[in-house]
Amino acid sequence: MRSIIFFMLIAVPLSIWTQSYNFIYIKEIILSVSLMFIFISFISTKKISISKQSLFAFLIPLWLIVSFSLSKYQSSALSVASMVLILVLLFVILANQVAVNKDIIRVLFLLSGIPVVLIGLGQVLFPAVFTELLAFNLRIPATLGNPNFFAAYIIVFVPFVLTQAEKLKQFKLFFTVALLALAIFLLYKTGSKGAFAALAVEMLIYFIVSFSKNKDLKVQIKKNMAAVLIAVIAIGLAVIMLIHNTDSMKFRINVWTGTAKLIALNPIFGSGPGSFSVAFPVFRPVEIIKQSYKHSYEVSYPENILLQTAAEYGLVGLAILLFILWIILKKIEPEKGDYYAAFCGLIAVNLTGVDINYGTSAMLAAVFAGTLLNGRKVAFVSLANSWRKIVIVLVPIIIVIVMTYQFAIHISDIYLKRAISLSETKQWQAAIDDYSQALLYNKNNVPANYFLASAYYDFNPELNGLIALKTFEAVEKLAPNYVLLHYKKGVVLKALGRQDEAVAEYNKMLLVDPYLTPALMDLSYIYYIKGDLDLAEKYMKRASDNSNNAALFNNLGNIYFMQKRVPEAIIAYKKSIEINPDKDYYYNLGCVYFTLHDIVNAKFYMFKAAEIDSKNGSKELKIQNMLKQIRQYERRQK
Repeated sequence: MRSIIFFMLIAVPLSIWTQSYNFIYIKEIILSVSLMFIFISFISTKKISISKQSLFAFLIPLWLIVSFSLSKYQSSALSVASMVLILVLLFVILANQVAVNKDIIRVLFLLSGIPVVLIGLGQVLFPAVFTELLAFNLRIPATLGNPNFFAAYIIVFVPFVLTQAEKLKQFKLFFTVALLALAIFLLYKTGSKGAFAALAVEMLIYFIVSFSKNKDLKVQIKKNMAAVLIAVIAIGLAVIMLIHNTDSMKFRINVWTGTAKLIALNPIFGSGPGSFSVAFPVFRPVEIIKQSYKHSYEVSYPENILLQTAAEYGLVGLAILLFILWIILKKIEPEKGDYYAAFCGLIAVNLTGVDINYGTSAMLAAVFAGTLLNGRKVAFVSLANSWRKIVIVLVPIIIVIVMTYQFAIHISDIYLKRAISLSETKQWQAAIDDYSQALLYNKNNVPANYFLASAYYDFNPELNGLIALKTFEAVEKLAPNYVLLHYKKGVVLKALGRQDEAVAEYNKMLLVDPYLTPALMDLSYIYYIKGDLDLAEKYMKRASDNSNNAALFNNLGNIYFMQKRVPEAIIAYKKSIEINPDKDYYYNLGCVYFTLHDIVNAKFYMFKAAEIDSKNGSKELKIQNMLKQIRQYERRQK
């Protein structure tokens, strides 16, 4: 059992597969494989007693089934359901195993962290060696995939460093200072503000647990001076980092606001397991959209595990989670103070983070929770031989099914990443083949469906328009408001000449993202062609109000000119020239002045257009013709 647990603790954080679209998904596969061997070791014990308290954890998958059965987004649940089953089984086994005690797991955990920390340090000192992993500029992710995930991994080590230092006697000071300095340095290099705040909470809990054993405040402060100093440093650094970058906190607050609205829509059962990313888009506050410079983004999680639980599983699901946490944390055991602090630190960091949704933090949460419950004097039930036989057959079947599904997702993601690379180099047919392979292994792979539809259209809009549209409709069944789905459908429908349907899709897109300029421009163009200049103006005005794009103001000027609103057309054209002095904009403004018989301004702006045109090495016919008309007009006036 010890060697298996050590393998799991070291292999899950270290494992990556960079050829996969989600290159840290391999961690979940290794976690499932590890669980199979842990279960075999556990079930091989002659006598197995299960604490009744640990069985409450099965309320989570049971309620998951209820929430799933009522969800509109059932295709999103499989990945989450598989992970929940694995974590609940791991928790129950570790809560009841007797082969490995808490002291052994402490040592195994600290040893398992050494290679991950060394890789993180290597990324700081030799970034050129780790360019494939450094996707967040100079923020350090180690092998966790995201700097915030690595930050969460680091903070759970700190309590164990403090407790293990007690055993070193004369090396205690050096060991403590060296490792804590390294931890805080790497934590700073992750750039995670939430992790520093969680570290302060963690150290406060560590101190409270220690104080519960000996209530002499002076003694405890002296004994836990390192924890007090870490808490002070963590609070200071969190505040400093927050002051210098408030955008991330504003983003979270806006996401939480939208999540509250999502919860209110279905407060009892939630939107369904794993459904947050597909259910949330219509609840995004406009501040998020304005804050994000990219419109093709997805909010995968609400950056708060409690809000996420309430959104996906309803308030009943949240109550079950809080009940399980209460069972785990209700009894303060000073000899497990480091586990208590580490588990609470992990929960705290996920009040502003998402790492607990991924392999490493999810595994650590189950390990810490199981170890905290392990050994308590509570009611136990013995596993009868008849039940043992059922469990021996049933649990491995469940784990094998989960692993098979996880491998299929992993292979699908490998094809997806390769297909995206092919799309970027416009190798459309090869990309289409790989997208299709990705869907063969995982038909619910939303990005694969989405990019496949785009590849069909980009490869040959005329021949593949209908199949691209059909594929986009498959995306819509899985994720009704996925990123730019409705805009892309609108583009295809517009190319197919189905203008009214295109208008409907663009308007759906604007309900999700009212500031998407391409959708506003396309709507304006459609109404312009139809001759409905009022609606053309409405959409072009909305586009220009939220953009500094010169072309939008030029187009708005064209609409005003067609409406014979000449003064407004002049203002719009001048705005476009102010942003970008393009020859076409000068030409349009010159034409307007010519229609007003303002030859002085007409000549000025037309000469500007001709000057820019000549610098580009050309003599555009329309400019030359207008100059000719201006000269002829001048001669007639003389």
